[in-house]
Amino acid sequence: MTESKIALETKTTIMINKPKKMITTQIQTGMIPIILSLIVLLPGCDLYMGGITNTDIKTDCPPVSILSEAASITRYAEGAKRTILDVNFSGEITGIKGKCSYEFDSDTGDGTVKISVLTRFKMKRGPANRSQKANFQYFVSVLNDEGYILEKQIFPYSLEHNKNRTWAKDEDSPVELSIPLRAGKTGQDFRVYVGFQLSQEELEFNRNGNGQL
Repeated sequence: MTESKIALETKTTIMINKPKKMITTQIQTGMIPIILSLIVLLPGCDLYMGGITNTDIKTDCPPVSILSEAASITRYAEGAKRTILDVNFSGEITGIKGKCSYEFDSDTGDGTVKISVLTRFKMKRGPANRSQKANFQYFVSVLNDEGYILEKQIFPYSLEHNKNRTWAKDEDSPVELSIPLRAGKTGQDFRVYVGFQLSQEELEFNRNGNGQL
């Protein structure tokens, strides 16, 4: 399986009423295996280096990356043809930023790593756009060191264009994740991926090399 499974998978186990609330990853049966060696990541993505802990131990944070096949989106007007004049909007994830912190139990060795992930967008209004808005969804997904999806949450977002400008840039408020750690585990045993939530057609569009702005 490739990174496409992360981009399309929508099953979640934790309900979140509003975006940006805490996401708690849970290890469970029926997790989806991902072959990490086949995942191609975008160059220049932010990686978290040093985490703040409640002890004197220096611990690195989980790497956070943009999923390459879900890094851009091209959405056509509903019911329209698939020509350049029928594009509602297109866009890309231009960056991710954040930080993490640790808490450990000195008796058991168990702990928690808390991660804050902020995602930046750049969107282009298409010829078929009449609302001056780009309404889309993006996801934050957590994988363990064996390549299994532990959790994936999807967040709606709306970016409004200035009537006199084609491009618009914005960033969402941080998404907060809390990952439980068993004794001997650190944040480096997990990977966090960010991308647009795409339809099968939109994903194929990107995979064919048409998603570059």
